[in-house]
Amino acid sequence: MLINKRIIVGAIAVYLILPVIVPVVSTENEIKYIPSLIYDADSMEYWAVLVGIGDYPGVTSDLPYSINEIMSFKDTLLDGGNWNESNIHVLTDNDATKANIFNELEWLNSNADKNDISIFYYAGHGVQSSNNEYLAVYDELISDEELDEELDNFESRITVILDACHSGGFIEEVGKRGRVILTACRKDEETYQVFELRSGIFGYFINISLEKLTKTAETTFLFTWFFSVYYSKQLSQYYEGDYTIHPRMYDGCLGMTRIIDHHQYVQTFLYKMFPSIIENSNVNNINNRTWKM
Repeated sequence: MLINKRIIVGAIAVYLILPVIVPVVSTENEIKYIPSLIYDADSMEYWAVLVGIGDYPGVTSDLPYSINEIMSFKDTLLDGGNWNESNIHVLTDNDATKANIFNELEWLNSNADKNDISIFYYAGHGVQSSNNEYLAVYDELISDEELDEELDNFESRITVILDACHSGGFIEEVGKRGRVILTACRKDEETYQVFELRSGIFGYFINISLEKLTKTAETTFLFTWFFSVYYSKQLSQYYEGDYTIHPRMYDGCLGMTRIIDHHQYVQTFLYKMFPSIIENSNVNNINNRTWKM
């Protein structure tokens, strides 16, 4: 197991040196900020399409943890307080065809208006040609150009999370105003699923960061970048190979893109700290519950 106390120390370090990390990442072209629209937070709804493919047909190698990765992410969203399960659609294995994915993106677009937050999360194979990058879905390929064209009709702010090899190349086509793009690695890199994590490296730290530390896409990326680079370098040293990844981000939105409202352990803490307020929150007559001192 390669995760140890240094990961925790790293989290504390990120908090302390966050102002330093941002410009360092920016100079390496891992992150790019572009101003966009201002959204009305009071009227926001949250919608997601999550795609995980582990069982590929034919000669394509299977991926054991794609489904576990997206289901863990779904649990984190539902624990975050601002998500309804009916607003999250999941496609796995033979259901994750090109036609079905585009149908789900159309569902996403038809439900999410300009004040909403949408997420498209893909965990599976990614491939590259001389001109394009592709998501290798169950039956076909989805090119970066096709995904960009599908997202062109979206009014909502959409976060695209791609945990796949060569996924950084999607930023060149898909990175536009109103979109936040998070990718597992650079255009010229491959990425990996790991037995100890039961997930892709990038997806694992996306989920851990959002579950424990962060609430927005932007801050989640910063922690994920730090943890993913550190862990993958440790993996490379341990197995004497090159497994290092460098996640990338494009931010075409003004301000932070909130994904969850709260962390579950914070709510548990509040219930323990303020039981009388919470348990009696429906009491109409406060005069029967309070006494002036």
